[in-house]
Amino acid sequence: MLDMMVSYTDNSLAGSISSSGLFTASLSISDTQTASFTANLAGKTSSTSTVKVSVDGGDNETSDGSLKWNFNLGMGPSYCSPAIGLDGTIYAVGGDHGYLYALDQNGNCKWSYTSGIAIGTCAPAIGADGTVYFGSWDGKLYALNNNGEYKWSYYFGDAYADGSPAIGSDGTIYFTSFDGTPNIPHQKLYALNPNGSLKWTYLTEDRISSPVIGADGTIYFGSWDHKLYALDQDGNYKWSYTAENEIMFSPAIGADGTIYFGNSYGLYALDQNGNCKWRYGLWGGASELAIGSDGTIYVASYHELYAIDQNGHYKWKHNFEDGGTS
Repeated sequence: MLDMMVSYTDNSLAGSISSSGLFTASLSISDTQTASFTANLAGKTSSTSTVKVSVDGGDNETSDGSLKWNFNLGMGPSYCSPAIGLDGTIYAVGGDHGYLYALDQNGNCKWSYTSGIAIGTCAPAIGADGTVYFGSWDGKLYALNNNGEYKWSYYFGDAYADGSPAIGSDGTIYFTSFDGTPNIPHQKLYALNPNGSLKWTYLTEDRISSPVIGADGTIYFGSWDHKLYALDQDGNYKWSYTAENEIMFSPAIGADGTIYFGNSYGLYALDQNGNCKWRYGLWGGASELAIGSDGTIYVASYHELYAIDQNGHYKWKHNFEDGGTS
C-alpha cells in the first residue's frame, strides 16, 4: 500500500502523520474553526460541515499547507472522513440532510445523491470497480455507480447504519447496523454480495465498530462489550479477546497480520490467533489509530499523538496544546 499524509489544523493544533493508504494521493484535511475535521487517524470530530481538502497533482498543487479550496457540505456537522477514488474523485458526506457529494480535485461538484435522511457517521467506501457504498439512517446501505447513478440498496430494517462499510477482496461488502432499542442494544454485522444480496449476518449484544478485513479474509471488529471479535469469511466465530474496557474504535492491521486496537485503557496488539502480544497504557486512552510503512503505530490520546513501535515501545509523542514533541 502507498503512503497517505493526513494533516489536522485548527486554532490550537497543528501536526501531520503518515500512514498506509489505498490511493495514490496526498490528502490534507484542515478546519480553521475551533475543532478539527474528522479523520480516522485521530478519531476527532468536526464542528463544521465544510470540508477543506487538497490533493496532489494538477494546477492547484501546493506544498506549503495553505488552503487550496473548500466545499460547503450544507447544514449540520459532518462527522465522516472523505474517501478518494482511484481517479482522484473525492467523496464527502454532508451533514444532517443526507447528501453524498462527489468532488473533482479542484473542489467542483461532479454530482450529488441524497438518501433523504442523515447519513450520520457513515463514511463512504469505494469498491475496486468504482462502486460507492454508504449507509444511511433510513435503514439502507446504498450502492452507486461512480457517476452517481443508483445501483441498488439493501434494507436492513428498523435500524440505522452505524459505521463505514469495508470491502473484501472478493467484493463482499461488510457493514454494521444498530437498532438502538433501550436497554437491549443489538447490533448486526452484515455481509452482502456485490449485487446487494445477503450472504450472512452476525448478531452481537452491544454496539460494534466498523469492521476491518485481514489479508486472509478474517473480519475483525471491536465491541462495547469489551471484546475484539474475529470472524471467518462465512460469518463463523473464530475467536474473541476480552479487554478491560469498551472497544469503540475500529482496529487496524499491521503488515505482519498483528491486530491493533485502542480503548480507554490504551493500545493493544494481538496476534492472528487472538493472543495479546503487548499492551501500552495511555492516560487519555486510545482512539482510532494508523500504521506507518515502517510499522510505527500512531494513536491519538486526549490532546496528544503517540508514536509506538511495533514491539510496544514508546518512540515519541506530540502535545497539541503546547506544540511540543518529546
